[in-house]
Amino acid sequence: MVVKYPQPSHEIIIPREQHHQAAEWCTETFGPRWEAIGNRSGTWTCFWAGWGNYRFVFVKEEDAIICALRYL
Repeated sequence: MVVKYPQPSHEIIIPREQHHQAAEWCTETFGPRWEAIGNRSGTWTCFWAGWGNYRFVFVKEEDAIICALRYL
């Protein structure tokens, strides 16, 4: 059974230099990322935010806080 979570809405900004490492850590910690077309059951995602930054967005506020404490 696939669980569909609400669209992620808790956001942190991670510098380009750390985004690959952060994405790998998020996958290991929270599972596969949420995708608008594809995996709608993920609890996190990331997008390019311009100016050398990436937006990491989470369904759960506590997941965003854990990631922020690790990478900011």
